[in-house]
Amino acid sequence: MNEATFGVEAIAMTMRFGDFTALDNVELKVRPGSFHALLGENGAGKSTLMNVLYGLYQPDEGEILIDDEPVTFTGQHYDPELSDVFFSSAGLPVARTFPASIAIIQSHCCASSI
Repeated sequence: MNEATFGVEAIAMTMRFGDFTALDNVELKVRPGSFHALLGENGAGKSTLMNVLYGLYQPDEGEILIDDEPVTFTGQHYDPELSDVFFSSAGLPVARTFPASIAIIQSHCCASSI
């Protein structure tokens, strides 16, 4: 995998619930092994984006690439373990609890007082 390759990309991702637009042309690029956090106020679309990325929701517009290959999720096949597989395949650590998340953050950066 070269420097220009991303493990996961969301391209022009849009998701609507009726008249409400939860995601509006969202772009996300994650390199394998990199560390990211989605931060925002309630209703900012964080959970919606993640639900689209691991197949729970079908976006109204946009494309998902994994290792530069387009992927399409069909039907309601969500499995809680799928999110682990998704993040692991992108080279990202997986944590399901707050303490585990903090442990991962501490292991990936120099801050010891998080």
